[in-house]
This record gives sequence, C-alpha cells and structure tokens, in this order.
Amino acid sequence: FYTAFTYTHTVVELCFQKLEFWALLFVHICAATAYKTGHLTAQSSKHNIFYLPWDLLGILVSLTSFFIVFYTNHCFARYLHLYDLTRDLLAKLVEAAQELRFRMPIPFPEAEDKSKMEDEAKVKGARRAIMRYMVASIYLFFFFMSSNKVSESEYQQ
Repeated sequence: FYTAFTYTHTVVELCFQKLEFWALLFVHICAATAYKTGHLTAQSSKHNIFYLPWDLLGILVSLTSFFIVFYTNHCFARYLHLYDLTRDLLAKLVEAAQELRFRMPIPFPEAEDKSKMEDEAKVKGARRAIMRYMVASIYLFFFFMSSNKVSESEYQQ
C-alpha cells in the first residue's frame, strides 16, 4: 500500500517538475471548461473544420491503446533485463566474498604463537581490503550509470 502512494523518485515527481505538463493540463482544463459552459460549440457542427465524427474515434482509441500497451511491455521487459543483470552482479560480489574466504583461510594459531596471530591479522586485513575494492568498484559502476546525478553529500557518504 505504501509503495502505490510513493511520490519521491518516481515518474510522477518528474512529470510534475516539467513545464509542459502544467501547460498541457492548463489548456485541457480551459478547453473542457469552455465546452461544458457552451463557449466551445464549433466541433458539434458538421460544416466546421473542427468537427470530428465519433465513429472514427473507436479505431484511433484502439490503435493508441495497442501501441501504449506494446511500448509499456517493451519498457518493462528492458527494466526486468536490467534488474536481472544487477542482481547477477550483486550475486557475483557475494560469491567472490565466499570464494575469497575459502581461498584465503585464516591459519589456525597454536597456543600463544605470536607469528600465527600476526598472519591471521594480515589475512583478515587483505580479505577486507580486497572486498572493499570490489564493493567500491560496484559503487562506482552504479554511480556512473546514474548519470552523475548524485549530490555532494551523497558522494561523500
């Protein structure tokens, strides 16, 4: 329920920011009001240039509906493909972390052996550094894919 009424980071927010949306909405409201009040009657006369027979609109509406559904399906298929690729990328990161832990095991320290404890700290530090570089590269990938629309404070985080 919350997702259906989310405003931020949606297409609705982008539409409301466009001047064209508000201009077309204003023109539509003016035309609808003029028609309802009787000021716009030219389209009712068959001898007027603005006359449009309602029988022909059925074909236009059905073609428009078909192309809207077709285009929306195409866009959604592209989104699902990118979503799958993103999930695969993040799954590969998790697999790399597991493989790193498997390939770089921590040596078992024997009782009070200082050199083995130092080796354990080096291995943990190396694994942590490798994973940080990998996560940072994925962050950079997503940063560049977002068209650099990241604020300075978000970049610093």
